[in-house]
Amino acid sequence: MLLFLILNLASVSGYVRNSKTNEPLPYVMVYLKEINKGSFTDDKGFYVISRIPEGEYTICFKIVGYEEKCERIKIEENENKILNVFLKQSEIEV
Repeated sequence: MLLFLILNLASVSGYVRNSKTNEPLPYVMVYLKEINKGSFTDDKGFYVISRIPEGEYTICFKIVGYEEKCERIKIEENENKILNVFLKQSEIEV
């Protein structure tokens, strides 16, 4: 039974970029709120979160200097969902 459960897990992956320049954003924290599971983007802005059970989740993208972005996603059994995201730089108040 355990092997069956492992084989039916899904993943979500994609790229995180700056909304103005389209440049990749490295070291962005990407996480699923409901199951406290996440990852960081690499130096090309790519992330992957694997071994996700089927269900609905809130995925959040967070890095200093940018507005946090959260979205609701639905993960199907065995799905490899692609989700590319653009983050907007925060306005700094002086």
